[in-house]
Amino acid sequence: DIDLYILTKTPLGKSREGFFLGSRRVDVIFDTIQQVRSYFQQERCAVRRPVAHMLAHSIPLLIRDYRVRRLRHEALRALATKTRLTRKEILMHLYSIEDFWGEVRRYAKHPRDAVAFEMNSILLFDNLLEFFLKLHGQYFLRPNEMPSMFMKADPHVAVLVRRFAVVHSRRQRAQLLGLLMRRVLVKAGRSLPRQWHVR
Repeated sequence: DIDLYILTKTPLGKSREGFFLGSRRVDVIFDTIQQVRSYFQQERCAVRRPVAHMLAHSIPLLIRDYRVRRLRHEALRALATKTRLTRKEILMHLYSIEDFWGEVRRYAKHPRDAVAFEMNSILLFDNLLEFFLKLHGQYFLRPNEMPSMFMKADPHVAVLVRRFAVVHSRRQRAQLLGLLMRRVLVKAGRSLPRQWHVR
């Protein structure tokens, strides 16, 4: 598909539109320059930075306002920040990982629970990857760029992620999730405490 990102001085009354150009889908996103700046504030040090990534790596077709060039520089600065991880986020990741892991093990046993297993394994997988990225000060890139990032951060994690993506057996998927979980928790240097609270 083709993605177009159009920046305007004032709101147009629409934020997205789509159409087909022959057999290719075209997605158009409209934002004001001010909206983009507010997205940068939200994405700064965050694990998901779609707007900054899109602006930093896009090819400009037409620039009529010098502020657009500045936005591209601001996008690069936003991407250069390390992801932050608060004590509360650490505890919530540890709790979610423990919770989803329990559900994965429970639903791995019975064929009738295939959908519940799949949904919980996806939640656990996503949580593990997000926690891993935060621990390394990284953020999500486009999916096709993630394998090389994992390889650079931890080759063992990269192998486990790749194997998880290609196996179909619930037993194997559960085993791989267990190995990935242990690896991430070793990197974190902790597991869920027996007693905890957040404000």
